[in-house]
Amino acid sequence: MSLLEWIEQALAVISPSISHAAGVAASVASVFASISWLMSQALAFVQRSVWS
Repeated sequence: MSLLEWIEQALAVISPSISHAAGVAASVASVFASISWLMSQALAFVQRSVWS
């Protein structure tokens, strides 16, 4: 087996794990972005309430 064949086989095994990890990372990033947006809205609301 050549080095190229070995690399192709290794990537075929590893690729689904990497895809799954990337999907999980994207989901986590989306949740954090949503939380950040909610926090900024809450802080803006509090700021408007305090200053009015």
